[in-house]
Amino acid sequence: MRSAAGRARLRSPPPSNRNPVPLAGGHGADREDSRAGDSFTRNPLRLQYLARTLHRLGARAVFEFLSETLRDPAGDLVGRLEAYAALGPDQLRVTGGDQFPPTLFAVEVDQ
Repeated sequence: MRSAAGRARLRSPPPSNRNPVPLAGGHGADREDSRAGDSFTRNPLRLQYLARTLHRLGARAVFEFLSETLRDPAGDLVGRLEAYAALGPDQLRVTGGDQFPPTLFAVEVDQ
């Protein structure tokens, strides 16, 4: 596709949750590699795909991802991103996982 300035704009193919793009090396990354983030240095397009996928899941999924990461910062970040990427927006919508729970406030009434 050409933009107004005449430069070519590339579009990435639609993602498929059934056959995710492997990380560097074609066979996935080992645990040490995924913790260090080296796989994303070698394959930044995969990180972009995972970021887009997480964002597409909505604010609740981003919140849950950040919450899990803050609770276990030394955990497997790539594995966690891949797990979220395997979810579909429809799965979350059906189960209510796309919305934050309602905020409840206790109200005291003086009589």
